[in-house]
Amino acid sequence: MVRLFLKQLIFIFVIAQFGLAVNSVQASTPTESMKKTIDEILTVLRDKTLDVDVKKNKITESVENRFNYKMMSQRTLGRDWKTASKEQKKTFIDLYSQMLARTYLKNIENFSNEKVEFKGETIKRDVFAVVETEIVSSTKSIPVVYRLRKSGEDWMVYDVVIEGISLIKNFKGSYGSIIDKEGINGLISKMKEKIKEMEAEKQAA
Repeated sequence: MVRLFLKQLIFIFVIAQFGLAVNSVQASTPTESMKKTIDEILTVLRDKTLDVDVKKNKITESVENRFNYKMMSQRTLGRDWKTASKEQKKTFIDLYSQMLARTYLKNIENFSNEKVEFKGETIKRDVFAVVETEIVSSTKSIPVVYRLRKSGEDWMVYDVVIEGISLIKNFKGSYGSIIDKEGINGLISKMKEKIKEMEAEKQAA
């Protein structure tokens, strides 16, 4: 009797654990992940009670939670990533995240009443995904494609293609030529200067 009771307990425990395991693997789809972030951004953009700086901080936080800056940095530097020191990598990721966030924000911050349509997703090898969207207004539509990689139970962006232009490729081309001439430290110096320029332009606007 005791043995039967123990077997029942073990069976119930196994079923319960199996149920927890099943629930834990119900990860968001790439589209769901992007929709969550885009909805957050649009909600902030449409909120007339928030000032510009608060909006910027909130949107930047949403972007940082969705973008895999380390992977983007590795893909942008390519072979130069391997030869960079730990300190150079750390500094580059920090500066690059600021550049990417500012560039992405510059492309979307003027949109508030437009509608974002999700056109579909493609998943490769259960790890990589492409989510196609369109920002639609009464006069035009702008295609924005997100490339993502699975991270744990979520999906993180490693590239954004706006109107056919990849942020990664755009930066990679210009950064590569600078590294060839001035090395990674030269690139880091130029990035710092560019960020100061972008900040000055924003304050002057």
